[in-house]
Parts: sequence; C-alpha cells; structure tokens
Amino acid sequence: MQNLQDFLSKGNDNKTPISLSSKDHGQIEESINCQQCNDVRFVRLNLPIDHIDFGKAVPCDCVFNESDEEKLDKFQKYSRIGSFESINFDYIKNADFAIAKNLTEYFIDAQNFRTSKLKFLLIQSNSGLGKTLISAAILNDFIENKIPSLFYNSNDLFEQLYSAMNDNTQSYDDFLIKLRSIPLLVIDDLVLHHVSSWALEKFIQLLIYRFDQGLKTVINYIELPEEIDQRIVSRFEDKNQSQKITITQDE
Repeated sequence: MQNLQDFLSKGNDNKTPISLSSKDHGQIEESINCQQCNDVRFVRLNLPIDHIDFGKAVPCDCVFNESDEEKLDKFQKYSRIGSFESINFDYIKNADFAIAKNLTEYFIDAQNFRTSKLKFLLIQSNSGLGKTLISAAILNDFIENKIPSLFYNSNDLFEQLYSAMNDNTQSYDDFLIKLRSIPLLVIDDLVLHHVSSWALEKFIQLLIYRFDQGLKTVINYIELPEEIDQRIVSRFEDKNQSQKITITQDE
C-alpha cells in the first residue's frame, strides 16, 4: 500500500478540495486565491478506499506560504464562526454578565476537549444559559491551534443539506465530504423534531462516521427526542469516548 508521503509529493493531480464550491466559506470572498483548495485551506487525497488515510483532510500547499495571522484569519472565515470569533474562555471568564459567571464551573471539561481522547462532547441546557458560548469558545480554541473547524447551527446545516441535494450530485457529495472530514464539527442548537426521515438518516450516518473515525464533534441542544436512534444513543453514552455537560442555572 502506498504511503501518505508518496501521495503528498505527487502534486495537484492527487488532491481534491474538501468542497468544490466556494459559496459556503462562512464569510464569502469575491475571488478564489488558491485553485488547488478553493481557499478552503485543506484538501483530501485521492487515495484508495482501503487506505488508512482515505477521506482525511491534509493542509493545502498554500497554507505553508502564509503568516500565522493570515492563517488564523482564513481559519476563522472558513469556520463559519461569524460574530462569535472573539468568544474564548478568557472572554467568558472576564465578562461582566450573569450567564458568563455561571459558565466558569464548566471550563475544565470544555477546555480539555481538544487534547482529550474524547470524540463527542454533548452540551445540554435550557435556552439562554450559554451553551452556544461554550461551544464557540471550544471552536476558537481549535482555531487558535490551527485545527480546521466548522460551526453550524443545526437549521443551517439541514437547509444546506437539502439545498446541496437539490443542486446537483457533486454539490451534495462535496458538502457531506466536508462535514465528514473536518477535524472539529460544532453543531449548535440541535433540533430534530422537524427533520425528515431522509435527512435524519443522513445525519445519523454522519455522526456514526465521525465517531468511528475519531473526529471530534460538539453538539449542544435543549433536548433530544425521547425515541432517538439507538445507533446514536450507544455512541452518546460511551463514557470512554463521549462526555455530556449539563449547564444548570444558579438559583
């Protein structure tokens, strides 16, 4: 079996952008600077399906020609973090509002997620208690460490899934590949009661793939359906590889 370094050294013919479309780069740029990755920053290698690195994302050549500041800016734009780009653990710790003060007791588990062996982190709370802030701080911690990440509100994720399916097969495949290969995926405010059975099955398959491949995933939500698919339950409840944080309101 050919090793990964051999593929990396063979030039652009063996590399494909994680997404062939530039329309979902968070903050859309007018032009594409890198034709190899479409400014996504990472490419996937055209490896045999039985290769250990099949489907994994690797840095594009353009990444190595930029300053740290340029890299960080590109990571932030691609991540879709938007207005939450300044939210980190120090910001929350020093913020002068009640929600932030209530979150500091959950910092240890959230801050350790990047370096831990955990695959999934589940964050549950009622509305307005800061689960999105914690999720954003986690993502920004990954970005600060130059780890490509994506932040999706669940409604946006499912809307884009439907849109990509109706667009064309390539667009749909590209979107799924991006979700499946990104090292960190944050799904904000997960709601499933309105999702079609088709979309729900695709979502379940996505989570199963990410869990089995050891790709880190943060999901925050108010509540999940009482009868959720057991394939997901078994992974959510795996105490060695998943953790749940429940944010409660101080009395």
